[in-house]
Amino acid sequence: MILVVDDDSANLKVVGHLLKEYEFRVEFARSGMNAIELLSEIKPDLILLDVMMPEMNGFETCERIKTIPEYANIPILFLSALNEVNEMVRGLNCGALDFILKPFNAPLLLSKINLHLDLKRKTEAIERMNVTLELQVAERTAELEKANQELIQLDEIKAEFLRIISHEIRTPLNGILGFTALIKNTRSGEDIEKYTNYLDRAVKRLERFSINALNYTVLRTGRYNINLQTLLLNDLINNVRKDLEQIITDKSVSFDIKVDHLCIQADAEYASDCLKSIIDNAVKFSEPDSFVSIVAEAQSDGVWVKVIDNGQGFSPKAMNKLFKPFSPGDIFVNENEGLELALCRLIMDMHKGQIKVYNLKKGASVDLFFPNTVSRK
Repeated sequence: MILVVDDDSANLKVVGHLLKEYEFRVEFARSGMNAIELLSEIKPDLILLDVMMPEMNGFETCERIKTIPEYANIPILFLSALNEVNEMVRGLNCGALDFILKPFNAPLLLSKINLHLDLKRKTEAIERMNVTLELQVAERTAELEKANQELIQLDEIKAEFLRIISHEIRTPLNGILGFTALIKNTRSGEDIEKYTNYLDRAVKRLERFSINALNYTVLRTGRYNINLQTLLLNDLINNVRKDLEQIITDKSVSFDIKVDHLCIQADAEYASDCLKSIIDNAVKFSEPDSFVSIVAEAQSDGVWVKVIDNGQGFSPKAMNKLFKPFSPGDIFVNENEGLELALCRLIMDMHKGQIKVYNLKKGASVDLFFPNTVSRK
């Protein structure tokens, strides 16, 4: 749209007829003030502005328009009989882009209109492109900053991971080497049996950590296949108790199991590992000669399995980072420094289930929810 501003109705008629002939949409204003008022209703692509007008001349009108931010980029061309250089310079200094002298040449007028409209379109396209590029740069910068922070965190986790790996492997290996040397130099059958038991515990500790670390890595990468089965909870828990028989005997812990004949939909291996970690720690942190309760509750959408101990509960430090891997100083963890709860969380995520941990008046409870149906990965 082109806005033509002139106090002479004959000029408006001639210019309007020419522009409409070339299929331009045209609006007219009879004064500078009228033109400024019209701008609130329309936003023209270009303004043809007469210089010599009463009350507010073309230069003043141009200056006023250029002070209004939303209209400042509209190209203004002066239509004027003034052909003095200083008048043209004044007009350009006001913000106009060109002068077209009256009586104007129609082809020249159309050529200059098309030129400045084309320049306006290209300028707007460049501005839009700049805005888009700035947004993309800002987004990319934010992504890079986030990636950089993640790399820093990963580097810290890696360093802690390597420290724990070193500790968890070296400690049982040193025990294995030490007790092996003792056995070689021992003749007493009683001592050999004692050292063999120590060796067995060290080997199991190393094996447990290795399996947990491998499972954690597999689940974190998402490269697993879930093998869903209908598992009888009683069988699952009894198998876990057999694997933990030694520590259960050492602590003289008894079990109060109330799971009836409930079943869960789960991967047998991963579900067993999860329950083993939770029951193992419940036994470790229970008082000697106490008991651990395992209670199952069926709901319409799945089964809750609760493992309750009567120990000291989780420390505030532990509660703040329950599911973070390799978090030392956690009351839940023992030899594997926070890996087991993090692994349990991943196992329950794999089953689209839940894990909740909270303290009781005496002891703590770790609750697992196994849904009735799980979409296969």
